[in-house]
Amino acid sequence: MTPATNGLLLLSCPQKTEGLEQATWFFCNMCGKSFGQQEDFHLHYESHCNKCNSCGALFTNKDALKAHRKEMHPRKNVKLEKEITPVAVGGNAGRKVVLSSSAAARRKKWEPKVCSECGKQYRTNYKLSEHMRKHTGERPFACSSCPKSFRSKIGLAQHEAKHTGQYEFSCSTCGKGFQCKSYLIVHQRVHSNLKPYPCPTCSRHFKTKQSLLDHQNRHLGVKPYLCDTCGRRFITKGLCKSHQRVCGKGFLTRVDLRIHSTMHTGEKSFVCEWCGKAFARRDALRCHRRSHTGERPYCCDICGQSFTQFSPLTIHKRLHTGERPYPCEICGKAFVSRSTMSAHSKKHHT
Repeated sequence: MTPATNGLLLLSCPQKTEGLEQATWFFCNMCGKSFGQQEDFHLHYESHCNKCNSCGALFTNKDALKAHRKEMHPRKNVKLEKEITPVAVGGNAGRKVVLSSSAAARRKKWEPKVCSECGKQYRTNYKLSEHMRKHTGERPFACSSCPKSFRSKIGLAQHEAKHTGQYEFSCSTCGKGFQCKSYLIVHQRVHSNLKPYPCPTCSRHFKTKQSLLDHQNRHLGVKPYLCDTCGRRFITKGLCKSHQRVCGKGFLTRVDLRIHSTMHTGEKSFVCEWCGKAFARRDALRCHRRSHTGERPYCCDICGQSFTQFSPLTIHKRLHTGERPYPCEICGKAFVSRSTMSAHSKKHHT
């Protein structure tokens, strides 16, 4: 019998029979039987082995077959045709048996699922159909608490958590909540210098794949985001949203627009657990909490006075520097803050 090559067992073994012409015999290393025809030997050998239904490879034990299926055919629940546990002979248990090169040729090759509209590729039909809703505008997942609807289940779950305040995952740095761990991982890059997505054109790096795609649109001159009202197109989704404004004000980012929109809706989603006061922004709630905890993280490096927010510290430092950037338009008197200047201006009208 031919020895193993690279850990694989070769089945054919040429033998010389005394007084006869040299012939090629095929010996079974499981039971010792010999065969003159390769086809007969293959049929016999399969009776000892566990066969992979996907590619036809044979294995001498179930564990080896399971390991093969897990590595070569992921996400496939293929049942074993043979449930026979073969007897290991010659220490060959678990080794892959090569019958012919045709077995490898029968192995199914994974092919990406390609969007017919934009050419993007996805691993599964489910992800492709979810992506296609960006082109069709379909939003089949509706919120039970408000009129909003979403393209994906996870998008709906993330939104509904805003109503309940209950999230599966939360950022340990800023407290922002998420319903999907991958969303949390992407968000945490905001707090780090990690930028794993390089632009092949200019070598700039980005923290998220979406940021990279938006950046590449600038190189290509592509404007994939369409305003439903006027038909104008934009490079990024944030620019499109800021264009679709309510009161005439424009914003560079989607976050700024969303924060501003709360002035029109009156929505205050962030509630203090100490006193029940509600706020439109998370950072406003964070600053308010300091009135309960006594935390004053912003300290003046000149006199040592501390503050709960950064902006009062900035105004305070002007008392030391003498800077007064807000002059009264009527009398010319200058002030350290806009609010004190506005209060002064009102005196001219009374």
